[in-house]
Amino acid sequence: MDTQKTDKPLDSSKPDLWYVSPEQLQTLWGDISALLHRTPDDGALANWDEQELYDVLTSYNNSYGIWVGYHNKKLEAVIITTFIQPYSNEDRVLVIESGNGKLFKYRPYLNKIEKWAYDLGAIYSQIKGRFGLIRAMEPCGYEMDQVVLMKSLRKQWSH
Repeated sequence: MDTQKTDKPLDSSKPDLWYVSPEQLQTLWGDISALLHRTPDDGALANWDEQELYDVLTSYNNSYGIWVGYHNKKLEAVIITTFIQPYSNEDRVLVIESGNGKLFKYRPYLNKIEKWAYDLGAIYSQIKGRFGLIRAMEPCGYEMDQVVLMKSLRKQWSH
């Protein structure tokens, strides 16, 4: 799989997405985790502490993919993806779980993530996000399929 490396920022003034390999995650973790906790758009991810999130992302081999968005040589977006297998062992679904509020801006570059997922066996792509993403993502071929309701048990039961 040909993916761009994140060892140096892009020289272009246009935004672009880069895949972060598991080996690169530790080096970039400080910048990535700071962006993930900046916005409530990230749902459950925004409620995890830094160590919990790092442990989850590094413990599943080939299940999570981390993509970073650079613009004007600055890291400004983190998109976390994972795979689920809801139907059978052969069907994989890519789930885009986080965009730290920048998913709309990086919408034209999602084809990189989708191609990466397809090459790893995904047959569908699913985005978890705010209701406003429905209209924003329709031009990219996404449509509303289901509704997800979430409740923080940590807030209710931890004392």
